[in-house]
Amino acid sequence: MNLRQMEVFRAVMLTGTVAGAAQLLHVSQPGVSKVLAAAEARLRVPLFVRSRGRLVPTSAAHQLYAEIGSAWTHIERVRQVARDLGVQGRRRLFIMASPSLGACVMPKAISLLTQRWPDSRVRLELTIPKLLIDDLVEQNDNAVGAALFDVQHPWLEVLHRYQYGMVCVMPEGHPLSRLDSVQPADLLGHKIIAYPAEPAYRVSDAMIYGDLADEMDIAVEVRSGQSACALSLMGAGVAVVEAIVVADALFPSLVVRPFATSARFEVQLVQNRRSPLAELGQAFCETFDQAWHAFGLPA
Repeated sequence: MNLRQMEVFRAVMLTGTVAGAAQLLHVSQPGVSKVLAAAEARLRVPLFVRSRGRLVPTSAAHQLYAEIGSAWTHIERVRQVARDLGVQGRRRLFIMASPSLGACVMPKAISLLTQRWPDSRVRLELTIPKLLIDDLVEQNDNAVGAALFDVQHPWLEVLHRYQYGMVCVMPEGHPLSRLDSVQPADLLGHKIIAYPAEPAYRVSDAMIYGDLADEMDIAVEVRSGQSACALSLMGAGVAVVEAIVVADALFPSLVVRPFATSARFEVQLVQNRRSPLAELGQAFCETFDQAWHAFGLPA
């Protein structure tokens, strides 16, 4: 299969119809059908059967899609590099970050960076641990990661570390809002919005709630601190989140109280050892540090 046939096949798999693939690729339906037929002829294997107006993938199609899907990430990266080559005279920086950083420190840090370097071009991707590591390992250009987990890879090195604790957030008028700080015992009898156990973040329920971990009424588990705050605002319970999520009063309608726990989170700024940061990347590390302290977070 050539690259165009792979692209059309992938679009049909994603949309389930020739019409959907045509719309996704901005081409005509006959054009999609022609390329798909040519691919099947070259492979000598049927990829789809038609059922009630939709294309149902065969087992061969599913096998092929698994391989093309993993390869397509690299193809898109080649396209991005090709597009960037056309932007002459501009310094570029690729930032990969954990989602919780996307609504607070990261926007402030990037804003400071672009003010200092008006000719810069920054690309920010909020992603999960595995993809963050994979992308950073594969990058050979100016790239930096901002991770909320312990980065373990021989090709990556940690440039800076920032630690911080947790807080409890709740709507105004909630019984716990009368407290100056919240202890794990104070949460007994209340619905809790919390993070699921995730070894990559090196934080467990036992670390957060101590001996009372098994007695907590965790009503909702959610990976995003911002989503936890939104749920609390809607009355789903008390959210126990990282302090970074509510820095600079990002949720002014919620009451925020310190949470007495030994659990600590850590942000790690990371680079690829084989491709040390250029001047723009080093400047980003400086503006990230500025943003961090501007929000009153501990060093």
